[in-house]
Amino acid sequence: GQFFRVSSDRMKVYVAAGCAGGVGAMFNAPIAGVFFAAEIVLLGTYEISAFSVLVISSAMATVVSRAYYGETPAASTKQKQPEKGFFCAVYTKKFL
Repeated sequence: GQFFRVSSDRMKVYVAAGCAGGVGAMFNAPIAGVFFAAEIVLLGTYEISAFSVLVISSAMATVVSRAYYGETPAASTKQKQPEKGFFCAVYTKKFL
């Protein structure tokens, strides 16, 4: 941000827009990308200018992703080996 002389508030919006676009495109879920970026990156700061940037970024990234990958998300959330999840849960429970 220093090279282009961007303020820290505007830089947060740029990072959040990239995050919203990434989540929206990767999981084929643009609305989830917007709310994830608004809650996690911007820490619940709801300004209409920031929110509109997040919506546009997430929507455009999802359109590009769907054009490239089709309707299937780039990162599938389906678990192909259910026994793997069970063993991870048992192993984690051991340390809690």
